[in-house]
Amino acid sequence: VKGGWSNRGTVDAFERYAEVLFKEYGQKVKYWLTINEQNMMILHGSALGTLDPNLENPKKELYQQNHHMLIAQAKAMTL
Repeated sequence: VKGGWSNRGTVDAFERYAEVLFKEYGQKVKYWLTINEQNMMILHGSALGTLDPNLENPKKELYQQNHHMLIAQAKAMTL
């Protein structure tokens, strides 16, 4: 989805992705980790290159991305 975690549509894309993985590998995988190191992506986005330096309000954008990731994980875990 265009815009990555800034775009709310990525939540639905992640849910579909998780659904495919659970269906295909659910019998083989006992423990799942949905998003690894979310805090690094959010707190250190500029160092990792995941934060657009041209944003008007980068802090607001990071909180929005964090929110979208949390929703995506919650939706995936309810499948």
